[in-house]
Amino acid sequence: SNTDLHIPAGTSSRLEAGGAAVGVAVDIDAEMRNATTPDIGADEFAGQPAPAHDMAAVVLVTPANGATLPTGGNFSPQAKFVNAGTSAETNVTGRYRIFDAMMGPVYNQTAIIATIAPLQGVTATFPSTSITTPGTYTIQASVELMGDLNATNDSISGTINAVAPLGGSIGVGTGQAYT
Repeated sequence: SNTDLHIPAGTSSRLEAGGAAVGVAVDIDAEMRNATTPDIGADEFAGQPAPAHDMAAVVLVTPANGATLPTGGNFSPQAKFVNAGTSAETNVTGRYRIFDAMMGPVYNQTAIIATIAPLQGVTATFPSTSITTPGTYTIQASVELMGDLNATNDSISGTINAVAPLGGSIGVGTGQAYT
């Protein structure tokens, strides 16, 4: 919070034991720091180190959450994934799904992230698709990593709206279909 800058005990973070011993023996509260692997920052806390294997789905890039798309138009879904763990990963599967209003899958494709270093972000592009029926759709990006030690950040979701493009004679103005 704005008034309590302490990190709660048990928090999994790269801050935990991530610092270097440089001769600062106490933290901001005058509590003893770990002599060999202090925490990063002003507060020494009883946290958990970041897991070795932890991939996260972080952004629905294309289409973005809340976007409106024309029906029949092709697009290549994209999502951003981050290696939140401390180990480099290889051959990580990213998955992109689109569901209709009844949660029936209308798109389900994967892309492989060949290599990704710790803290690196990668935008994966999935095979091109289109939506033919107007409506609201749920979009979801997820990451599939065997041995992922934090499943809470493996998936993100949002919605998109597909609308039929306008065509033909369209009345615009007072008293017309589109004011």
